[in-house]
Amino acid sequence: MQITTVELLIFMAILSPKSAYAYLDPGTGSFLTQIIAASIISLLVFLRLHWRKLLTVLTSSRSKNIQDDSRKANTSREGIGRQ
Repeated sequence: MQITTVELLIFMAILSPKSAYAYLDPGTGSFLTQIIAASIISLLVFLRLHWRKLLTVLTSSRSKNIQDDSRKANTSREGIGRQ
């Protein structure tokens, strides 16, 4: 008989204690604060370094959609005039 992952997780959940009584010391809080601050700063630096590339990608896809829409509108107007 082979135990599946789901069965193992259910078994572990049943046997786990209801409360952990864990202690989070100030070092842990400081570590979590550093992780959050580093994540935010990394995101800001990434955006600053790659902002022009992101704008180019976003505006080029947007301008393509606008050009496609204007071409469709022009062809529909030409079709109306020919009828």
